[in-house]
Amino acid sequence: MPAHALSLSHVTLDVQRRDVTGRTGTLRVLDGCSLDVAAGESLTIVGPSACGKSTLLDVLAGFAHPVAGEAYADGTPITRPALDNGFVAPAYGLFPWRTALANVTFALGSGGTPEAREARALDALDVVGLIDVAESPVSELDAAQKVRVSIAKTLAHDPGVLLLDDPFAGLDQADRRLLQDDIIRIQRDAGVTLVLATSSLDEAVRIGDRVAVLTPHPGRVDVVVEVDRRQHLAAAHRVWTALQAAATEELRAA
Repeated sequence: MPAHALSLSHVTLDVQRRDVTGRTGTLRVLDGCSLDVAAGESLTIVGPSACGKSTLLDVLAGFAHPVAGEAYADGTPITRPALDNGFVAPAYGLFPWRTALANVTFALGSGGTPEAREARALDALDVVGLIDVAESPVSELDAAQKVRVSIAKTLAHDPGVLLLDDPFAGLDQADRRLLQDDIIRIQRDAGVTLVLATSSLDEAVRIGDRVAVLTPHPGRVDVVVEVDRRQHLAAAHRVWTALQAAATEELRAA
């Protein structure tokens, strides 16, 4: 699939929640969020805990709908999930009793012949380096391999957009670094548009062409930092400074 350009225009999103007394109320998660992502770009998103990073991805994926503003893919409003938008979340959504191959094949649905679906699934597993364990039950795979199966499920659809919701959280540093390398390679080779929400500043700077910094709750895009990969530490410092400034401004306004 060709890569898509994505954008958010003044997106505001509220959710309903229930407190400990049982009373319901409205919580504002995103507040006037605007952001542009060029086709084929890698954009990463960082911000304090509960600032709305995952919700922003849900809006881009068509899973959540703003109460104000609009999300667009190639200038067309996003109103529902699309097959050419791949979404990978920390909860892998895998069937542990099925093999890696069966999980990826199942994600392809019933279109085409079984042979064609299996071939696509094997290609996707090969891309993420799991061809040797394709016939292994997911329950026998380690955490990093399960993340790879989840990514393969998405790649099998040949998406134009990859939306990643902190999928490497909880992995050890070595596995996390290897998966970062894989995502960089996959994005470069496939030319897809990639948006990654992450809790790791280092990961954001390592993967992103640009880094969007969200304010503390409710989330707004405070600043977008351009990344010069030849000056990794300088870019990380600029993102950290932006995070600190956003948090300080929020405290003063409280």
